[in-house]
Amino acid sequence: QKRDKFINSVSFKATNGAAKLMLNADKLTLVILGQPKVGSSKYD
Repeated sequence: QKRDKFINSVSFKATNGAAKLMLNADKLTLVILGQPKVGSSKYD
């Protein structure tokens, strides 16, 4: 029982981590393409 909970939480964290990585990759792609001028002080 405990082991199942542990595995579930680990896979949940892994899924969350992957989702965040993908979001960050999307942001990076947008930055590279030069689209997002909002919220990035670098391009002011």
